Amino acid sequence: MVRLCLHVSLLHDVEDHSYDFEVSREQWQKTIDEGGSLWVEALDELMTRRSDRAYYHVRNRLGCDYGEEAARTEEARWSEEWGGNRLRQEERDDATVEDIDQMMEVVGL
Repeated sequence: MVRLCLHVSLLHDVEDHSYDFEVSREQWQKTIDEGGSLWVEALDELMTRRSDRAYYHVRNRLGCDYGEEAARTEEARWSEEWGGNRLRQEERDDATVEDIDQMMEVVGL
């Protein structure tokens, strides 16, 4: 099951609106296979850590939002089958959240 929450803020509306959606994994995959919109493909890449860019982006956000220890713990749970390449040990030992954040700014994330 994929759960999505869409937050909408309109300039002329004081109140934000939230919409929750639930999509089965089969429906989600069908949307991707049929050439889903770019936001669907981008979101799926982040969810699956399919690329190095997505892997680093998610890893960076976890570190920024929850701290380096929580990010390290979560990263240890990520399976190789998620698709993103695991960080080499020396990169993981030497990289800081600030280093990764700077790298993400360079690539536009």
